[in-house]
Amino acid sequence: MIKKAAFAVSVFLATIIIYVFTELIHWEGRLSLSIRNYLMVALVVTASAVIHLYRRRHTAGSYGRELLMGYGGGRQRIAYFDYLRVFAMILVITLHTLQGSLAGLEGDAAVCLWNILIGLCFVCNPLFVMVSGALLLNGREEPLHIFYRKRVMRVLVPMIGYYLFYSFWADGLSVFYPSGWMKLIQEFTANTNVFTPHFWLAFVILMFYISAPFLRVMVKNMDDAMLSGMVLVIFLVHGIFLYLPLWGINFAGTTWLLGWESVGLVGYFCTTKAAERYRRVFWAGGGIALLSMIYVTVRMEEYSSLFYNTSPAAMILACVCFLFFRFHGSGLFAKAPALLMVLSKYSFSILLIHWLVLNYIVKQALGITFVPLAVFCTLAVSLAAAFFYDNLVIVCLEWLFAQIFDLPGRVRRNAPAGR
Repeated sequence: MIKKAAFAVSVFLATIIIYVFTELIHWEGRLSLSIRNYLMVALVVTASAVIHLYRRRHTAGSYGRELLMGYGGGRQRIAYFDYLRVFAMILVITLHTLQGSLAGLEGDAAVCLWNILIGLCFVCNPLFVMVSGALLLNGREEPLHIFYRKRVMRVLVPMIGYYLFYSFWADGLSVFYPSGWMKLIQEFTANTNVFTPHFWLAFVILMFYISAPFLRVMVKNMDDAMLSGMVLVIFLVHGIFLYLPLWGINFAGTTWLLGWESVGLVGYFCTTKAAERYRRVFWAGGGIALLSMIYVTVRMEEYSSLFYNTSPAAMILACVCFLFFRFHGSGLFAKAPALLMVLSKYSFSILLIHWLVLNYIVKQALGITFVPLAVFCTLAVSLAAAFFYDNLVIVCLEWLFAQIFDLPGRVRRNAPAGR
């Protein structure tokens, strides 16, 4: 009885604190109280508390460790993937910090150095997709509906949850009223919210997850020679379609090998034995790509964007990063420290929330412009925000989507025999 009372009081106090916080974000000189808004907050807080209470009772070991690190706090995890995730995430934050401070630079040398650093940080985008490809395409085979139920929801649900947060940040809790649901759906699918330009990468990752089951079957039926040949063709196709138009040579047709799916396939290749044989080739290619990017940035700055995202240069530099962590995976990166595992678990949520933290908290509210300090503060605040929001809101959305996905199975199990 005492525990139940303590639980009720804790939920009540948490609801009040969170509700007041949501109203203060849109402070206009007076605190506007709304019963409807309070009940929405109370529903989310109560639901998340009940879900955590249930999970805690059914979790073997430390539930707190499970919340922080996931996967039982370290069981069956390949440590160098944790390093890769965190490295890519830090590159994303650094990239956006550098881009935001570029306009305030004085002197050609400083601008040139900044553009070189920005070019290097653009490796983050293919690296994120490559990590997804490496993990998904190496997974065990499972029925399509189970894959989508388990894997795709891990990306889609946080995307929806954080898009809702950005919508709330822009317009308050009123955006969640039923009259605005269709508008929210339309804005989410088109990503038209001015606060979410960085969501493009999340949509790329989501689309790769949708394609992954079919790509997995394809690569599992390839021998090393065919797989190596496919990767070579991917680099050649990207290079041909990117660089030949500079000389007026354009193409009427296109191919799916130009999409981000091909970057995920390259990520899978980097985990295979075939990649080991071409390690020196990747090192040499990475060196050439790096020198080329620096030269073009210094001498022909208007063409520096040709080294971003899915360009052969960016992809081969991402491969170098991937293979560096992989080939030191049994030594330098054999074990991930606790903090790194926490950052790895919440890396996707940090990716989604860091834009707001960087621009509206670190830069605008705190006035921090020194790049290393801004990156550190953005990472720290984003981690805290991701941990809080994931375990308050995302956990409820995960439960809701799980019930929706499981509904057909429950209907079949409960259907009368013989029908």
